[in-house]
Amino acid sequence: MSNTYSNLKTASLDQVRLAIRSGQYRSHTAGLGQGYLQSNLAIMPQEYALDFMRFCQRNPKPCPVTGVSDTGNPMMFTMGRDIDIRTDVPAYNVYRNGRLDHDCTDISDIWTDDLVVFALGCSFTFEHALIRAGFSMWHIDHDLTVPMFRSNIDTVPAGRFGDKWSYLCALSQPNACPRRLKYRGSSHWRMGHLFIGAILQI
Repeated sequence: MSNTYSNLKTASLDQVRLAIRSGQYRSHTAGLGQGYLQSNLAIMPQEYALDFMRFCQRNPKPCPVTGVSDTGNPMMFTMGRDIDIRTDVPAYNVYRNGRLDHDCTDISDIWTDDLVVFALGCSFTFEHALIRAGFSMWHIDHDLTVPMFRSNIDTVPAGRFGDKWSYLCALSQPNACPRRLKYRGSSHWRMGHLFIGAILQI
């Protein structure tokens, strides 16, 4: 099976993660890993981690923490088996001094023993439930990631962290709300995790 987006939409989580780790798949993960929790990542030196944890605690809606690594340990063992955060993400944006420096598909060569990984909840997790309920997700049907926008709503700052909320817009068909959805909470989603992107501040 070739590792195209179309094929990976019906693949197992292990197949998707192997395609990502081997560098054969480098795009978005909307519509992949059905039934598993997906997360965004923020990776930073330990000296900033406590402030970022406070920031997430004060802003649980835009920054829902789903996992935190041990300092210097790239294996996210609390979130599933054999998850190596250095290789298991399709793409990483690397920032230096607050500015985008470059993007890459593997951060093994810049990983250091003082880095801490934060996994933050992602809307891709519940899109499969929307599809099962009769919604058509335009971005999944067209092999795109969901549109995201910056709002005028302030977050509650913590240390050096603070900015406006961002939000997403998942487009569906008009009048495509056949019935009320019941959100069953995070316990419904299986552990295993698929990470959709990472921001690394060094």
